[in-house]
Amino acid sequence: MTDGTNQALNTANWNVLTSPWLEVMDLKAESRVLSPFEALRQAAGIRCLALSSPVDVFAAQRFLLTLLYWKAVVGGGVETVRSSLLSNCVPTEILDALQKASGDFALFGGKAPFLQDVTIPAAKRTKSAGSLFAEFACGTNVAHFHHGDDKKARLCLRCATIGMLRLVPWTQSGGAGLSPSIHNAPPIMALASGENLATTLGLNLVPLKGIAGQAKWSGHFE
Repeated sequence: MTDGTNQALNTANWNVLTSPWLEVMDLKAESRVLSPFEALRQAAGIRCLALSSPVDVFAAQRFLLTLLYWKAVVGGGVETVRSSLLSNCVPTEILDALQKASGDFALFGGKAPFLQDVTIPAAKRTKSAGSLFAEFACGTNVAHFHHGDDKKARLCLRCATIGMLRLVPWTQSGGAGLSPSIHNAPPIMALASGENLATTLGLNLVPLKGIAGQAKWSGHFE
């Protein structure tokens, strides 16, 4: 099997939940690359997320927390799940529920690709790869040390994944009517940190004051 065929298979099967793209550091200070599902399953043995950019660390941790909020009901509710995490345990009911829902996270799914709206005409939905990363020069944004050609910019699967996850919390305003992210401009966040990933997630999984709503990847994304 050629490298090109392997790449095609990897692309077709790339899954944001179960494919390995999340960089972590274990309790022995060794770097590893896991899927988010494996990171949750092994959370007690992981020291922290180890992505190179703090923007990406927040985006990835936000994604893990959203997964836990999404399936908290099967684990006994947010407060019960929080207590389990602070005791270094991710409820098996949540892991089982996430595994069953893994089809919602196919990045190149034909009918419902992860966080993408397939009803938008191709001519309107085409953007350069650099639009996912504020540090890349793209369009008319030229105030960068690194310059490139929008049409030639390419991202690996891991970069495309983290780029999509960081887009919602970190989108900058400006350009063609783009509004600030959900955290406003400039976005400022604080994250509590524990002795391992399980504790860190538990410290940040706070009880919700309102209804959680539906996850954007469940059903048709708009």
